[in-house]
Amino acid sequence: MLKNEYKLQAKVLLSGKWVKSIVFTLLTFFYIIISILLVDIIASIFYNNIITGLLLFLDVFIILPILYSSTVLIKNINTKKNTYNYSDLIKIAILNFKRILKIHGVLFIETLPYIILFIFFFILFIWSILQNIYIYFVHQTFAINILLYLIIGFIFTVIFLHILIKKWFLSLISSFVLDNNSTLNTLSVLKESKILLKNNKKKFFELFSSFSLLAMFSIFTLGIGFIVLLPYMKLSFYLLYETIILKK
Repeated sequence: MLKNEYKLQAKVLLSGKWVKSIVFTLLTFFYIIISILLVDIIASIFYNNIITGLLLFLDVFIILPILYSSTVLIKNINTKKNTYNYSDLIKIAILNFKRILKIHGVLFIETLPYIILFIFFFILFIWSILQNIYIYFVHQTFAINILLYLIIGFIFTVIFLHILIKKWFLSLISSFVLDNNSTLNTLSVLKESKILLKNNKKKFFELFSSFSLLAMFSIFTLGIGFIVLLPYMKLSFYLLYETIILKK
């Protein structure tokens, strides 16, 4: 099946269920925002950067079960005949809390260094652009050393962005594997997910790249577009995952 066929099939499945899929996504965003605000309120009591950082780090592990639950529900309401209520977002997260933390917690810890490095080189890249613009307008020339920083920043930003996209694929795949195989332990889920991605990396990246224009549009709408895009993307990736599993 071609990448466009996954997207077309996802559209067909979403027909009549767009509203529910979007509401689940909105509820997920709402939960994350409330969770962060509560951490911010608690952290403000202590006025300590270390405590604030620790609370935000721990908050990620509270958010992870909801992200898993949202992915599973968007997949289920569009591929199964069962009726799902909005309260199921919390129920599924609670029922699978330990398993999700073990699997997605490991993935998050693996990904954290790459997130930090991506942020560092992205800031370096943006800073280099702004510095060169300023120097050009003031001195009508470019600073070679800052141009070098710009090139380094750009190269490593692209490298770490590529890695982060792969980690996002792993998160999605592991959610599908976990949902379809309730008996698998943490290591088995991660191992199977990594093998699936390794053997089908090109297919996942081709499908992901086909959403690039929609993703850019979503960014320009200050993230509002992702409320519609995420259910569409997640379901398309599930259809790819399902095709790969059926061919095994």
